[in-house]
Amino acid sequence: MSVDSLTTPSAAVDTTDTKHSGWRAAAGTVRGLGTVALALLSLAALGAVIHEPVLIPPLAASAAVVHAAPATPAAQPRSVLLGHLIAAALGYAALAVAQGGPWTAAVVGAVTFAVTGLLRVPHAPACATGVIVVLQAPHATHFVPLLAGAAVVLVLVQHLSTRLLRGHDRYPTRWF
Repeated sequence: MSVDSLTTPSAAVDTTDTKHSGWRAAAGTVRGLGTVALALLSLAALGAVIHEPVLIPPLAASAAVVHAAPATPAAQPRSVLLGHLIAAALGYAALAVAQGGPWTAAVVGAVTFAVTGLLRVPHAPACATGVIVVLQAPHATHFVPLLAGAAVVLVLVQHLSTRLLRGHDRYPTRWF
């Protein structure tokens, strides 16, 4: 390859494809806003119907991960559901052997990150679930089913949105 071939117009980058990329990105963001909002509003509505707080901060982060990076291991249903359940279990285990508080919560968050990685169900937002369990000590028989149901709702909303809206990659890439 000669130096001239690198500087001639035929070797230049085709800019026609990027001409509208800003608009495409904006459209994708608006579409994403709709999908994430639908997922979170579904959790809020479910909570209103059953008079329980179903929408917790880690689930909002999960909705963002599932939408923004749907092909990643962290966004797959297995990681979303098991990540949060493992975090809750670790939080309750910590409460059984130690006092709740910020030090215990920090350790549970870090251990959750390690355990979910080792078990190949990485899901960073789940770390916050463990922290919430330690700091708030919700009743397990009440909290865990709500948590599992909310995680399933997030996954199903994303799954349905990729089937109904054009331009989305299919989600999930694998169910379990």
